[in-house]
Amino acid sequence: MSVPKNHLKTKVLFILGGRASKILDPLKESKKIEPLVLPSETKIRLLNFLKLFIYSLKVRPALVLTDSLQFMAFESFLISKFLNIPFVIRLRGDPWQETKEDVIVRETKIKFIKKFKIYIKKILGNFSVKRADKIIVVSYFLKKLILKKINYPPDKITKIPLMFKPAQPKDISKFKKEIIITSVSNLVYYQKTLGLIKILPVMDQILSKYKKTRYLIAGGGTYLENLSREIKKMLNADRINLLGQTKNIQELYEKTDIFVHYSFFDAFPNVVLEAKSYGIPVIVNNLGGMVEQVNSQVDGFIINDEKELKEKLELLIVDEKLRKELGANGRNDIKNYSGKNITERFEEELLGQLNNG
Repeated sequence: MSVPKNHLKTKVLFILGGRASKILDPLKESKKIEPLVLPSETKIRLLNFLKLFIYSLKVRPALVLTDSLQFMAFESFLISKFLNIPFVIRLRGDPWQETKEDVIVRETKIKFIKKFKIYIKKILGNFSVKRADKIIVVSYFLKKLILKKINYPPDKITKIPLMFKPAQPKDISKFKKEIIITSVSNLVYYQKTLGLIKILPVMDQILSKYKKTRYLIAGGGTYLENLSREIKKMLNADRINLLGQTKNIQELYEKTDIFVHYSFFDAFPNVVLEAKSYGIPVIVNNLGGMVEQVNSQVDGFIINDEKELKEKLELLIVDEKLRKELGANGRNDIKNYSGKNITERFEEELLGQLNNG
């Protein structure tokens, strides 16, 4: 199949999960691609697929793309085969670890039939990803992971990072009386929560030594109470504030001086880019796609353990000039994730699939 000769946009059917904006936003300004999404969905899986199938027959897309490796991937594969069009998967996280986390969370809460459903999702996901014409990932870490998990041609996996716009923060420095260290995480995942629990003793030591510091943790989910219990064990628990889900994330970033993301499960966390866009120096552990987001000693630090975390925190706490310098560099780096760049990359890769057909 070739790209249409006329000036009409190429129709691409998107079958997306809960964070659809991460892939649709870059294509809103596209002059070459017309994103198509099922106008309304239902929670009944089979009925939803029938609606999706009928919709695809009506709109006749040139390509189908999904961002899920579960039922949606299998549905996308079936539609692509029926319409004889390319099938592309875009991954923003580690689907295999997500499945493990899903099982852990539900281990003591669900019956066998629901647990079985999780494994069916895994089987369908593996089946579908092997048959994709193209896989788009947000980090090289994910590309390496895919090649480790399945037999797939490396040249068919392409990295396109998340689109990001620099924030427009207010300068509230003159009103501040404390140095604020912040973490933002999704506490639905055990391995993310475990990372925060792991660094609590270090944070406690920092708060003991530097009285005008405070540690804020934003995020909610299954393991919120687990984290809360661990915080209460700290000597400075009154200055470790667990905020839960935060509606005004901009206000949180505006008051933040140092951002710490310590996690054992992350492919390319949005929050690291968010912090950089607000001009905040970032400290991340040496894992997953986080090492691709931070230029160590330029806009933050990549650390190997809790001891190194303590050293870098102290360095940034006592050196305001360094904080501002690293933060400014990070904000400048966000330009690499501009909408135009990401839009053009998607156009190139998706339309390229039609030319290869």
